[in-house]
Amino acid sequence: MELQVTVLICDVCKKRDVPAKKYLLAIGESEPKRRDLCDEDAAPVLAAFGLLAEPVTETAPEPEQPPTPAKKAVAKKTAARKTVAKKTTAKRTAEKRTAAKKTLGARTMTLEEIEAEKAKAAGTS
Repeated sequence: MELQVTVLICDVCKKRDVPAKKYLLAIGESEPKRRDLCDEDAAPVLAAFGLLAEPVTETAPEPEQPPTPAKKAVAKKTAARKTVAKKTTAKRTAEKRTAAKKTLGARTMTLEEIEAEKAKAAGTS
């Protein structure tokens, strides 16, 4: 849901807590200017046109804002799961080593086996 709020701010005093109204002002044949003015800053203009019965001395009360709807919490239901025993780090490390040996084609040999193979290779060549 998208909510858009438009707030008019007085162009003169820039107060955000005072309501403002839109005015279209023109002098003579000049191009009209749009201005947003609060009651206090619009008072001289309205008085010039005789539209103001009494001068504004107090700021107008804030307009009531509609209450924002509260979001309802939705409870999620989860199915019970069986726990699976995790492998320990030592088991995983040993499995990785054996997997690496299989993929690389490497084999584990003792020093004696290596020397025996060297002697065998030297004797046959």
